[in-house]
Amino acid sequence: MKRKHIKHEMVHFSIKFQKRSFLITCFSILFLLKFCLTQSPYSNTMNSSKKKYRSFKHWACYYGDKPELLKKLENYDLVIMEPDIENFTPPEKTKTTYIGYVSLGEAERFRWYWYHIEGGKFILYENKNWKDDFIIDIRSIVWQNLLIEKIIPKILKKGYHGLFFDTIDTPIYLEEKDPKKFRGSVEALANLIHRIRKKYPSIVLISNNGL
Repeated sequence: MKRKHIKHEMVHFSIKFQKRSFLITCFSILFLLKFCLTQSPYSNTMNSSKKKYRSFKHWACYYGDKPELLKKLENYDLVIMEPDIENFTPPEKTKTTYIGYVSLGEAERFRWYWYHIEGGKFILYENKNWKDDFIIDIRSIVWQNLLIEKIIPKILKKGYHGLFFDTIDTPIYLEEKDPKKFRGSVEALANLIHRIRKKYPSIVLISNNGL
């Protein structure tokens, strides 16, 4: 499972314009929005959003907390960020679209919500590729409700304009690896994303892998 990951020590990524990656990301945005909005009450929202994002030319993905770099983020049309850093919230008046990172298929031990889920039956095992990162059974209604009722609202309350979904390839991997044990994982992922879109019809949704 290849994906970007946020380490506890807050790795600082260089900010640069990546035209090819941006086009791929735009495709993921539109695909995910189409999946959640086509033939739904939110179709008008998707159409207006498409016009806005087509004008974007520069974007950045920054998971760090260096003040001098945080200040430069307003030079970009769209920025994907780590929402749990303590010394930053998106400006109220800005032309930049700020997107907050959220992991759907895995949970890190350093997250503020870890004490809510530690010991939960839906925590399957530690990801061998990432220390203190745990695979989640996305079919768990407890996990889904935590995302929708606590984790996501906290991100949006800070002023972020949308969400960057990471680890959505994890439930796909689980069901492919053991179809009997993890049957319904992909469907649960789709239903979860639909629930998020239904509750937050106007925010931006971007997927990392899985599509």
